[in-house]
Amino acid sequence: MDLKRIEAILVVGAGWVGRQIAMTMAAGGCRVFLMDEKSEVITQALDWMNGQAGRLFAAGTWTEKQRDNVRESIMGVNPKNLSVLEPDLVIECVPEQASLKKRVLKSLGEKCGEEVIITSNSSYFVPSMFKGAIKHPERFLHFHFHVPVFLTNAVDIMPWSGTTPQIVERLVELSERIGQKPLICRQEHPGYVFNWLLQALLKAAMELAQQGVADPSEIDQRWKDLTGMKRGPFWIMDQIGLDVIHQVLQNGRFTQPIAAEVLIEFLEPLVASGKLGQKTGQGFFSYADQMLDWEEGSLE
Repeated sequence: MDLKRIEAILVVGAGWVGRQIAMTMAAGGCRVFLMDEKSEVITQALDWMNGQAGRLFAAGTWTEKQRDNVRESIMGVNPKNLSVLEPDLVIECVPEQASLKKRVLKSLGEKCGEEVIITSNSSYFVPSMFKGAIKHPERFLHFHFHVPVFLTNAVDIMPWSGTTPQIVERLVELSERIGQKPLICRQEHPGYVFNWLLQALLKAAMELAQQGVADPSEIDQRWKDLTGMKRGPFWIMDQIGLDVIHQVLQNGRFTQPIAAEVLIEFLEPLVASGKLGQKTGQGFFSYADQMLDWEEGSLE
């Protein structure tokens, strides 16, 4: 497959995440089409992106070129015009509902040319769930961004076993060009890496609040006090969007946690060999003898 540089991008869904992806792509020099069934949502998204770009420039976070790219390189489009567009890449950003995503991806697969890469920004579903809906599944994979997209610098790339490897290479090149650090998932897994770690924290925080152990402000403050992090779990949920959290919880039947016995087997070789962590100088990482601070250990 020709490793053609990705220049034109169609973002499907102008909601909270879709508009952030669109403005990040545009700021990075790409030509962006932003599609939504509701024209008023596109109008709102364009106004919001222009305002955000101005704020980022005023704060010194973005350059004048990045600001102007957002104002000049994003075009709102109606789904009826899909067949006349010629994007190199499509990013589906509709709500986290399996039936809706399948319907949208099926339509995209039928209307886009066979060279167009089709991706989903799904937070917890895996690509093999949707490959049957795509006309050319070998060009399909997940391309997942983290909010706020224009400030974070991490993106997840998750192919399924039938994804053409060269497509992964093209997404890696695009990610690096727009200032994102790509992580290629070696196996399909719901939630990728960070989201899977984060969901455990968010569930635990909600459990504590729901059972009346402490209220959200107290839980967030204790988390910040002991971790040194600037934000707590409930603030993080507000940033993500509580509707998204609600959808993820409803989809929990697709993301069953691994059994404790499997994790015990995973740890057993290290424990049996005396590699217990900082107190022995070696665990998952290697540490200096008698190290008492929190400097990062070195990978072996």
